[in-house]
Amino acid sequence: MSKKHKYLWTYSGEDSMVFWSESSDGKYLTSPSEVVPKSLIRHDGDGEIQAPPKNSPEILPRFGILHAGFSRKAAGYFHIIGKNKYTSIVLIESGSLRVRKGKENILLKRNDILIVPQNVDCGPISTNSSGARIFWAHICGTCAFPDNPTGTTIRRCKNPSSILNLSHAYEAEIYSATPSIQILTDIASALSHGLRREISVKRGKDCQLTVRAEKLFARIGKGEFITTSEAAHLLSVNTNKLDAICLQIKSMTFSKYTLMCKMKNAAEYLARGFSATDVSGKVGYATVFAFSRAFKKYFGLPPSKYAKLEAEARYKVARRKI
Repeated sequence: MSKKHKYLWTYSGEDSMVFWSESSDGKYLTSPSEVVPKSLIRHDGDGEIQAPPKNSPEILPRFGILHAGFSRKAAGYFHIIGKNKYTSIVLIESGSLRVRKGKENILLKRNDILIVPQNVDCGPISTNSSGARIFWAHICGTCAFPDNPTGTTIRRCKNPSSILNLSHAYEAEIYSATPSIQILTDIASALSHGLRREISVKRGKDCQLTVRAEKLFARIGKGEFITTSEAAHLLSVNTNKLDAICLQIKSMTFSKYTLMCKMKNAAEYLARGFSATDVSGKVGYATVFAFSRAFKKYFGLPPSKYAKLEAEARYKVARRKI
């Protein structure tokens, strides 16, 4: 940080620090983190820190992305990332950031990515006079890293265009007048998968098991629902190992992943016009009551209302194209 710069707000915790310089701004794709001053958060237009409109659906956290957003870091920005229970990533969209790694000062440029594992600290991160525009995310679950499993990783991003395009598509939808839960769910699923592939790596003897697990999870994602014990048996592992594999690949336990797939498939069927009674059987529920209760708990609204909102959102999109 520098005394010559003015700061809009600052934060200092036990092992984290933020100095948010004037002219910096941010746009959340999720609810803002707790350290951001509520007085600076805007839900209804431009502002230094924008958040999705109130009552917007929180889809990304269901896919293991706890917080995410875009930020423009102006000159003077300064940040130290403390030890957290999630993995932090920073992808440079334009400009540059300077990161201190040990005794080195490393310059991150366009398409470079910074990966900070859970329970690892990093910093300081700072900007030069040109500043930087970044995409950032906090991802739950454990990850293996190709070059530095106990510290930060800095390298070229493998698929920056894919990650940024998906993130911007999610941004456009969540800030639209009538965001579609179905569209947000589809984008969130693809973005979560892309980020996990970006920060994870298969190693040694676990590689073959990981490949088998990925194929099994893909089948479940397409609607072949099985129990936890059945999945463990198919992979020849116990249920604890199954959860560990699922956490690494999908950033969630097997039961949460199965529920997510059921709800995603159910949402797709409802959006296509199927009744709740028909959908309940297709996604493995014995009764429509049990399905409706699970669906409302997951999405925050009953299947009938969800189907109505999706129909209205699709109608408005169709009208705009005419």
